[in-house]
Order: sequence, then structure tokens, then C-alpha cells
Amino acid sequence: MTTHDEKAALCNHFNKLAQGRIIAFDNHAFWAQFWRLPSRLSAQDINEVLKEPLEHVREHNVTNLITFVRAISIELIRISKLESWRDGDIQTVLVCIRLLVRVLPRIFEMETYHIGFEPRIWKQEFEPSQLDSLDTNLHENEVTGDLATNLLMSLLDLLFTKGFTISLHTKRKGGVNLTVWEPGIAYNGKFLTPNLIIDSNRAEVLKLITVLCSSSLYVSPVDVVSTGNKFLTTLVAITPKVKLLTLFASLTNLVCRSTSSTDNFLFWDCHAFTEIRHLLVTHAFQLLNLMVVYSTPVGKRNMVRLYMGKMHKDHEIRYMLSSMMNILQATAGFVKKNGKLLWAYEAVVFMWELTQCNKPFRDLLKKTHISELLVILLYFTTLKDQKQLVQVSSYYLLYLTSKEPLTNELLKPISSTLYEHLPNNFKLSVTPITTRDFLVGQLCTILLNTAIYQSMQRPSQLVHTLVEILYNLITPVSDNPNVTIDPTKRLNNPNPNGGLSYQASSLVTQLIGHLSRRNFLLEKAYHLDWVALIVRAVCAALTRYPLPSRMLLLCILKNENLYQELWNTVSNLQDLFIKGDAFEKIEEEDESNGGAGAGVSAGDGAGAGVDVSAGVSSGIGVGSVLPRNVIDAAPIISEAESIEASLRPVPPPGMTEKARSKLRKNSSVSKAWPGREYLALILFTILPYLKSQIKSVWPPAPGHVPDSFDLVNRIGKINFQNAYEDKNYNLGLCLDDPMDLLLLQFKWNLISLGWYESLLFERIYNANNNVRLYLGFTSNQLVQNLSKSIASMSKFTSWNFLKEKAGDEETEQWVNAALTTINIWESTEIKLFKVETSLSFFANFNLLGSNSPKNNDMTRRFNELRMSSGGLSNISPASSALNTPVEEKEGFFASRAGRNSVTSLQSINSMNRSRSHTRASISQFST
Repeated sequence: MTTHDEKAALCNHFNKLAQGRIIAFDNHAFWAQFWRLPSRLSAQDINEVLKEPLEHVREHNVTNLITFVRAISIELIRISKLESWRDGDIQTVLVCIRLLVRVLPRIFEMETYHIGFEPRIWKQEFEPSQLDSLDTNLHENEVTGDLATNLLMSLLDLLFTKGFTISLHTKRKGGVNLTVWEPGIAYNGKFLTPNLIIDSNRAEVLKLITVLCSSSLYVSPVDVVSTGNKFLTTLVAITPKVKLLTLFASLTNLVCRSTSSTDNFLFWDCHAFTEIRHLLVTHAFQLLNLMVVYSTPVGKRNMVRLYMGKMHKDHEIRYMLSSMMNILQATAGFVKKNGKLLWAYEAVVFMWELTQCNKPFRDLLKKTHISELLVILLYFTTLKDQKQLVQVSSYYLLYLTSKEPLTNELLKPISSTLYEHLPNNFKLSVTPITTRDFLVGQLCTILLNTAIYQSMQRPSQLVHTLVEILYNLITPVSDNPNVTIDPTKRLNNPNPNGGLSYQASSLVTQLIGHLSRRNFLLEKAYHLDWVALIVRAVCAALTRYPLPSRMLLLCILKNENLYQELWNTVSNLQDLFIKGDAFEKIEEEDESNGGAGAGVSAGDGAGAGVDVSAGVSSGIGVGSVLPRNVIDAAPIISEAESIEASLRPVPPPGMTEKARSKLRKNSSVSKAWPGREYLALILFTILPYLKSQIKSVWPPAPGHVPDSFDLVNRIGKINFQNAYEDKNYNLGLCLDDPMDLLLLQFKWNLISLGWYESLLFERIYNANNNVRLYLGFTSNQLVQNLSKSIASMSKFTSWNFLKEKAGDEETEQWVNAALTTINIWESTEIKLFKVETSLSFFANFNLLGSNSPKNNDMTRRFNELRMSSGGLSNISPASSALNTPVEEKEGFFASRAGRNSVTSLQSINSMNRSRSHTRASISQFST
């Protein structure tokens, strides 16, 4: 039978499922045809053949389609349990995997799947009549779900089956052998040349496991966490400990090996070999992240996360950190001319999870790579074509800058090696003194670029996050007051306690002036919040740490008119108030009752009625996603606005929704602006007192240029505490109240975690396409390769050539049969994220960090960078005395305080996020 005949036979037999009668499950002869007919059909063939019949069958007889899934699943389970496989069993397993991969997304897509189908489909005993009257009150825990559990456990067994996914030097196949795939965590050994047939089989099994977990694609991000995922819950909470540990170690070691500059075996002369190896690593990395991130239902614990949080062996922590940093540095081979970074997103997610739940990892990161990491993350936020990478990098950066033990390292001198290896277009005009100076300077430079405010697809989300990061970076100081002053360096000298440099202070002042323009403030209501955040941070630095902030004080002194213009601009908005997200004009009767700004003449009211339709106030939280000052009617909040609001950290005191609600209704902008009191403190207390202390040299005499270095030294000797003694401030800035200096922290809740998962699944959705784009393979090239190989497959009567050392021609044919250019989720109704066209995420986001052939590539230059501290770049797993999972199976899973589940709003407050655990609970397992 030719391949064309097999395609037609499979199509005709599948179409029989659409007939009017229900085909009995015990009709073994009928169901067996599905894994016997396509003996030489590849994954590409099956995906093409079933595309149209699948829609037809689901529409006309969904019961038969479900029975088909169950029959294929049970056949897979049967073979996986065999201790000895026949030659045809490998063929059957691969065909069953490819059929399920093609069909399952269409089952998950059905609207009734999550409200009744799911528990019935996966019962051990299936009654077709149950589908006619679905009881939506039937909960998952009321049914056994045995088939789902058995199928998943069988797939895990298939990942460790001798002769199929575990290499053997004998012809015997079958039986489970829990062996870690690669050296590294929990396994000591040397890297071996991979068997590409084994890799191909592993990739197909991993793809099916990922597909089983993909039912979340058809749930909105607002509901995905509370809805849960049957297969992910089973995978991380029910899988036997040793098997789960072996899986975790295998996936992690495979990913880590692929980051090595040598022995990664990612690229081959044959395109098919290169693609399958990249697909294997991609599927492994994405499944690993899914397991770590997933929040289990109440009463169950994510054992993968618990184990990862408990890891404490130095060589294992160093191995993971060095591997992830290698990816982020984009070592040679990972970077193409179009700037695609294949696994950078996955590496950022994995590092974020490790930072939260593993204290030894966090400590090592602080000691060796924190400065480099933050610089790279900031660079990633400028990559306009990397949507998911931009988003996760910006929020990870916000998370890191809110952790004082980590930010303290940023106040030390920046590594000259690190800075020299930055691309020229990402350097500052003056070499920064500390890493914090560089980050603040680069953030201001990005925010001064008007293109970022004109980009598409809700640029406010990114800009708001960058402003919050800047807020976190302006105030902190170190506990080291000792610095060496070189008079010849003038204003390039460091400040005590790592205070902001003169260049960074100048850029902050310039940014405040840029954001204070009247037209800009009236474009969006939340622009006022951005300026308020920066002004508050500057005020906090001046009042709390005047000596480290001496150069910031000098900049403000020299640019006093800029701050005065901001005061006048906001004060002249006395005839406007904010309603929801729009400015509205205060009526005359409201003005007579106190609408005017205190002590400042009313302006002309220009700009009243300016529409602000796309913004969400920074103070909106997940518990109250409501526009401010709206009490007349319930607002309509879009899902996108709810998600964006949930991602905002709790704002500083005075900027919360509670504080806003205490304001008089329709209070004018001039009175309600949350930065008003802080700007007043700078203008009317700090600056006058500063001038009184240096009146001998300031203001300078006409024609005289003051010595800035002398001014800085004079400012550093002033005791500003005297400036506040006769004042009555209720700001918490001049007192010993640390609450006002709380850094803005990324908060986890139902919606933000749902958004986080949506990014992961979006990467999974585009995995095949991303790999092909990264490798530069076109669809036509792949189809030609597949057709050429499949044409010669007919000479094989059975797939019995699975050996450790298969010939190149045989291996290429085998691997090509596993490849496909078809996205099996394409054209389904995805609800978790918006399936985008070729339009880039930030179409006009032409920032300094954008890729340009004229610029030095950031990723290429990081390849040359090898930080001397810690020596992590040369970590090899073979040099450490590691233990196998079986030897330490109990020790790895000792009792431990688990992460709270995110299944209700009530659990959010207690969680927030116990994924990071407490320091105490971590330390007890790291000793």
C-alpha cells in the first residue's frame, strides 16, 4: 500500500466516526484500524489528513470522537505496561501519540468540556448517554478520573522506557528504567552523544503531555487559576515521588546541557536533526516551567515546586544559575540576525521561580550575577518583537528591585568588564559609577524617548512598570559610608552610601521635566500618577538620606525652575477633576465650594474635557477593579483592564484607592494630585533651607560660574534635620517611619497568576513556529525534506531499527516522521490569550536597545563576557559527586510547608505569594 493509499484509508476510516450510530468501545477490530492503517504516515501526514474530517466528526457525532480518544489512550496504556515490546509496538505507540496530539485540542476547545465533559470523558467507565444531560454541579472529585491518571502515568513511563526513550546496547525493548537522561542534577556522569531517534521519541511524548495540559488554552486568564487543570494537578501532585524527581532532573539537565558552548549537540548537518533537538529542549523547558508555576487546588501540593525550593547543594545551584545566565547572555548559536532569543523567555521564568522559592539560589545570585542580570533584563524590555520576553522581564525586574538585600549589591561600583561588553547603543554618555546609576540612567533615557508612548497594544502597561522600577531604584542607599574622593574627578566622584551619581540625578530631573508638560499630563489621567511616583521617590531620598543625595540636591538646586513649573502646571488644573479615566470640568457651583487650588491663581482651564479612555489608575487592585470617584453607576471593566490592574503593585501611602476615596467628591486635580505635598516639601522647605546654608556662594554673582564640586561638598555638610523642626508635616518622610519607604512589589493574585500562565501557554502555542523561525527554516524547506524522507519510508516493513547507533539515513527518516509544520491549536477558539498576527508587539517601539545591523549586538557581546566572581561559566556536572534519585528519594521530599493554593480570592491575601515561601521555611531545608 502506498503512502497516498494509507492517507485515503485513514481519512475514510476516520469519517466513519461521523455516522449516525454510536460505535461501541468493545468493537476492537474497528478501533485497531487506526493504529494499524497508518504504518508509514508521519506526524505531518496525520495532521493534514485529519484536519477537515476532525471538524466534521466533532460536529456530527462527538460521542464517537470521545470513544476514539479513549480507545487510543487505552492502547497506549496497554503497551506502556509491557515488560517486553515487539517490533510493531513502537510503531503503534508513535501513531497513537500523533493521533491524540491531533485530536485532543478539538475536544478541549468544546464549550462544555470544563462544565461537564471533562470528568465524564476521563472516567474509567464511559457511558455515552451521560453526555446528553450534563450536570454542571458534578465536581471533578466526585468521579474517579482513572483514565486520565493512567494515561499520564503511562506517558511518564514512556519517557523512561528501555529501547524507546532510554538508550540500550541490547536489542531488548520495553520496561521502565528510571534513569536521568543527562548528567547534572541527581546524576553523575559524562556527556554522551545523543541518540537522535531516542530524542525524537522523547520529543513526541513530551509534546503529548503538553497537549494534555493545554485545556487551559480555552479558559480566560481571569479564570484559569481557579478552574485548574486536571492533568497538571495529576502531574505535580499525584505522580510518585521518585518518578517525578527523575522527570524534573531529566528535563532540567537536558535544558542546562543545551546552554553549554560545547557538547550541546544542538546543530547538525541535517536540518531535521537540528530541528528535533531544538524541539526536544523547547518542549522540556516549557513543561518544566508549567510544572513549577502551576498552582494546585486546595488540599494538594506541588511536589515539583517543593523539591526545587529545597535544593541546596552548591554544585546543583551553581549549575542551574550558570546555565540560565548562559541563555540570557545569549551564547553563540542562540542568536540570529533578526535578534530572536529562543529560550530567553523560559530562562527568565525559571530564574524568577528559583529566586522566589530557593534561598540558596537567591543568595548565590546576589553574590555573583545580580548586577549583570538586572542589566540584561532591562535590555530585554527594549526588544520590541519579543512580546512575552518584554513583559516577564519588566515584572521580574520590578520584583528584584523591591528586594533590599538584592538592591544593596547594585550600589557597589559597576563591573568594568560588564560595562565594556555592553553594546555601544546601550551605554550611557558618561560611564556610570554604580550599577544602580546605570539602571536609573538607562530607565530615564528609555522614558525620555517619545516613541515608547506611541507604541501599540497598551504601552502604558510597560511604561507604568518602568516608572515603578525607577521609583524603587532612586531611594535605596547602602550601609557603607566610606568612599574615596578624588578631586580631579570632580562630579564623577562616588557618593557616601552609594547615593545617586550626578549624571543619574540629572537624568531623573530631566525626566521629571519631560513628564510635567501640560499636554502630556492631560493625555492620560495616570500620567499624573507617574510624575507623582518619581517626585515622591526624589523627596524620600532627600529627606531620609541627604548626604548620599547631595548630587541630587545639587541638580534640583540648579533646576529649581523645572520643579516650579510642575507646581504651577498642576495648580492651574484647579478647574478639572478626574472621573474614571477621563478629565472633566468642574461646574461653577463646585468651584464655589472649594474647587480652586490653594494659593495659586486659577488657570484658563485649557484641556478640560480631554478624553482619557485607555488608562487604569495605578491604585486599582484586584480586589477593587474600579475607576476612582465613580459612585453613580457600576463601571464596565474589560478583561484587559482587569488584568493590567491586577499587575500593579500596592501604591505608596496616599495613592491607594482607600486614600482616594477619602477625598471630597470631584476634588480638583490641583488638590487631589498625590505628589502635591511632596513637591511642596521640596520647593518650600528643602530648597529654601539649602539656599540659606550656602548663601555665600548661591545664587552666584552675575557673570560668575559656581564651582559645582565645591557646592556638592558644602551640601554634604548641611544638617537638614533642622529644616523640619519648626514645620508640621504629616508625610512620614521626616520621621522614623519606614512604612513610607516601602518599595513597590509585584503582587501575586488570581488574575496576575492567570496572566503569567497565559504567557507560558502562548509560548507553547507558538513553539514549533518559534523554533523554525529561529533556525531559519521555511515551511517549503521542511515540506520538501519530509516528502523526500517519507517517500523512501515504504521500503521499511516495520520500525524495528531503533538502536543506539542507527545509520544516518535511517535516523533522518525516523526524525522526519516526527516533524510537522502544522500548529495543532491553530484555528481553535483560544481564550487564554489573543492570537496575534505578524504585527509586532510594539510596532513603533524604536528604543535604544532595538536591534540594528549598525549596532553591536547585546547578545553577541555577552557571549564574550565571563564574570570572574564565582566562576559559574565553567561549571560542569561531571565534577561533582551526585546521587541518583533512588538513593535519596525520601530525603528529597521531606515534609515541608507547602505553597498555598490560589483557588479563591480568600486565599490570595494569605498567599501573596507563598510560592516564594518564607525565609524561615526555606532555611530549615537548606541546612
